[in-house]
Amino acid sequence: MCTDVVVHRKNGEKVCRTQGELAAEIGCDNIVLESGATLCPELCLCSLDGPATAKRAGAAWIPVHGWRFEEGDTDPFDAYMVFDGIRNETAEQSANG
Repeated sequence: MCTDVVVHRKNGEKVCRTQGELAAEIGCDNIVLESGATLCPELCLCSLDGPATAKRAGAAWIPVHGWRFEEGDTDPFDAYMVFDGIRNETAEQSANG
């Protein structure tokens, strides 16, 4: 099962399931793929270099299980790309080790 990326901004969030959806949301020039991979809009995000993509786009990268919902559970399926200085306690702990 592929991991989706949730692009999280103050004005809402967008779940991206393909390279094309993520490129449309953050800009094609911000997409960083693993070595040898080519951007293909209909493909999943498995070849995405998430941390490098987030850095290039000016966002924070929160890996799977890094985002905590209000109920206290973590997200076991999605990674998050967080813009606009949004804070999440679990995300900050994950990023800081």
